[in-house]
Amino acid sequence: MVILVGAAFVLIALARSTWFDRLLTPAIKRVLDRTASFELRDYTRLLNLHRDYHVADLAVSEDSWLAGESLGELQLRSEEGVVILGIQRGDGTYVGAPAAEDEITAGDTVIAYGREERLRELVDRSADDQQAHEDAKDDHRRLLALERRLDPERDPV
Repeated sequence: MVILVGAAFVLIALARSTWFDRLLTPAIKRVLDRTASFELRDYTRLLNLHRDYHVADLAVSEDSWLAGESLGELQLRSEEGVVILGIQRGDGTYVGAPAAEDEITAGDTVIAYGREERLRELVDRSADDQQAHEDAKDDHRRLLALERRLDPERDPV
């Protein structure tokens, strides 16, 4: 039993080690390059998940700002910088890559990608809180302006 517990602690320590990750990732890449027919991508870095961007599940309640609105009406991507990746319906069905006409209803869980601060605020935003939406739009505009100053060639989506 002691050996099993000790081995479990060693595996946990290795799994959390950035040094071990840097050592193991190139080895895995070489093996996959030889045996697999797909490109290995580091999606954590690609999506900036190592910074302040996150993917989160947002539970939608009846008094949520998201409830009863279509994605097109909410304009989360264009106005707040939040991308809805999917909607897990209350009945168990899943809508992947939802369209502008897809409506979010109470009981749904929305899978969203965006800045951590914005996702936290969005999940707590009440249905009648339009000021929070306006503040989020202002924050997003400021962030886009900063990004344009840092990279004038960038074409914001």
